[in-house]
Amino acid sequence: MTRTACTIVLLVVAPALCAAKPALKVEPAYPTVGRPATVTLTGVAEAPKGLRLKVTYRPASQTEETDDMGELGATGVRWTPTSPGVTKIAAVAPGVQSGGAGGGSKKVKPVATVTISTRYASAPVSGILVMLIAGLLLFGGAAWSMRVAMRGPNTERPMPYDT
Repeated sequence: MTRTACTIVLLVVAPALCAAKPALKVEPAYPTVGRPATVTLTGVAEAPKGLRLKVTYRPASQTEETDDMGELGATGVRWTPTSPGVTKIAAVAPGVQSGGAGGGSKKVKPVATVTISTRYASAPVSGILVMLIAGLLLFGGAAWSMRVAMRGPNTERPMPYDT
């Protein structure tokens, strides 16, 4: 009986304990450079006032860039990606971000973050060129090595296949 009562209590209380955390949703899921996307906050009844969105292109790299997307409204924020690759979007609550007694900076923890992949607007020409050169080297090298392997000893003619 106690086991059944505990199970019923857990089934009733568990959904309340596992309340949805705030999360950012990007539409479309994989945005393209130069085309607008919408970023919205989900998992909360009402977005906190003054919540700002920050976008970081290529996070944790030497070429990292951070831009301010603006304040998050009830309908979200329209955003047009400017750089392809890994992109991190963070919803940051208003607060003290720099200064303090020691003159250092205080890092504010974001309310919600999402990491997405931003696509190129079209296939990069340099990527296609590198792929073609690699294919020529690979298959050209294979053809050359087969010719060398099929040569007979001290002859320039290929060996017959049945020897």
